Amino acid sequence: MSASVILVIILSVVFMFIGNGFIIWVVGKFGLGLEVDNFGSAFTAAIVIAIVSVLAHWLFGFLNLTGAVTINWLAHTISLIVAGIILMISDKFVKGMRVKGFLGALVASVFIALFSVLSERLVNYILTL
Repeated sequence: MSASVILVIILSVVFMFIGNGFIIWVVGKFGLGLEVDNFGSAFTAAIVIAIVSVLAHWLFGFLNLTGAVTINWLAHTISLIVAGIILMISDKFVKGMRVKGFLGALVASVFIALFSVLSERLVNYILTL
């Protein structure tokens, strides 16, 4: 693996953390039941969501539960589910974040999944240049 590929991967991970944190922070401003005190709390939640998503995706691959489903589709579905679950329980372990309803967590997790799809396509495009 070349240094430029490693750099693109590192930058894409940082981009995902910041983008997902921004999504959580913005959804928190809409008053849908997800409250975020500051961007730091949203960023912390985004990092936790990313780590748990990667672990869940690895576990499903390790247990060979992917079946006939394409890996990309499964990865994004896992990201959606993990984001929703983590956001629903985030007020217990992320200081400055409170979840008072399902709607805010659902909206944020849908936008996180969409952002994940678009980011992956962007990274794949950059790697093919």
